[in-house]
Amino acid sequence: MAAEIQTLFGGEWKEYKHENLEKFLETMGMNVIKRKAAMQMTPAMTITTEGDTIKVTLKMGPKTENVSFDLNKEFDSKGMVEGKATATFSDGKLTVNTTPKDDKKKPVTISRILVNGEMVQTMVCDGVEGKRIFKKC
Repeated sequence: MAAEIQTLFGGEWKEYKHENLEKFLETMGMNVIKRKAAMQMTPAMTITTEGDTIKVTLKMGPKTENVSFDLNKEFDSKGMVEGKATATFSDGKLTVNTTPKDDKKKPVTISRILVNGEMVQTMVCDGVEGKRIFKKC
């Protein structure tokens, strides 16, 4: 499956638009200052695979987040939500479900799928959906 993920998502991507992002970040519990900063950034994402391991690198301004994981195995998430996460891949969709380590935070699901050559990243928290749409670099 990693080979199929590499074929679909491998390479560098740059966000060019988002939808309902601020409401999603607010629902996650992000404060207004961090939300406004996040809204001004244009993230770049690189997805690679090595064997069965998938690596996602997200660059937002001066900050870079790296996460590596194998499908269907729990891993530590230190990105948008710190906690335990599991990634699955089905029907061309890569999905990561994260349960926060902080009981006051809410679980987040992030899925990525290709639509007309663009990568659509859908993020859901407590029923609120935000999207980041990326074009391949």
